[in-house]
Amino acid sequence: MIYIEEEIDRIMAQNKIYLQKDLNLPQLSVLLTIPTHHLAYFFSAYKKMTFSDYRTILRIEYAKELMIGHTTNNLTLEGIALLSGFSNRNNFTQSFKKVEGTTPSSFITACNK
Repeated sequence: MIYIEEEIDRIMAQNKIYLQKDLNLPQLSVLLTIPTHHLAYFFSAYKKMTFSDYRTILRIEYAKELMIGHTTNNLTLEGIALLSGFSNRNNFTQSFKKVEGTTPSSFITACNK
C-alpha cells in the first residue's frame, strides 16, 4: 500500500495529471503499471474514498492555490474550473462546496479580505 501511495503521489505531483478532464482509474492504472483492481482496493480500503473523490480533492486544492495566489484576477469561475480539470462551472461549484463547505465565490471574497 505504501508503494502504491508513493507512486500515486509522485505522478500527481510531478505531472498534475488530475487536471486532465477525462482522467479515470484505468488510465491511472496504465500510467503506473499497477492493475486497476489494486488501485480500486487502495482507494476504498486504504484511503477510504473513491478515486473520483480523491481526484476532486486534488482539483479543489489546485483551484484554491489559484485563488489564494491571486492569479485569478483576470479569470472567471468558469476559467478557474476549466484550469482545475472540471468540465464546467456548475460541477466545480458543487464539488467545491462539498469539499470546502463554502462556494468558490465566498472563498475568493474571504481570501481578499
